[in-house]
Amino acid sequence: MTARDALEDCETLLLDMDGTLLDLAYDNYMWLTHIPRAYAARHGLPEDAARERLLDHYRRMQGELHWYCLDHWSERLDLDILALHRDERERIGWLPGAQRFLEAVGERGMTVLLVTNSHRDTLDLKSEVTGIERYFERVHSRSEGLCTRSK
Repeated sequence: MTARDALEDCETLLLDMDGTLLDLAYDNYMWLTHIPRAYAARHGLPEDAARERLLDHYRRMQGELHWYCLDHWSERLDLDILALHRDERERIGWLPGAQRFLEAVGERGMTVLLVTNSHRDTLDLKSEVTGIERYFERVHSRSEGLCTRSK
């Protein structure tokens, strides 16, 4: 069975966002470059030392529910993580062919749902830039109920 055949029989399609529809280059830049740079400036550290310290924090948090919680990171790092994300919003972008794919499945009349680990504030920012939410009947963010809203 081909992917096209599978879509023919599909009534509901659940999709992830980051790395599936949107390019991870934005998130990688944020967590590996922009946030460590801001952390270094805030805490008077050399950038390399700040990056190493944060990578250690990241490794310890992997698999934890708060990994995707901007509120957790803002408090832990003493930084406005959402503001830092907004600073680099022009880096947010689609993966090649993703938008065309969403348009095509939308034309088939199937229910399309977005299920993401993304913090709701990050999801809102990415939707402001790309309009991604318009392609989905419903959107579920894992952070809803886990994190407080920063707005």
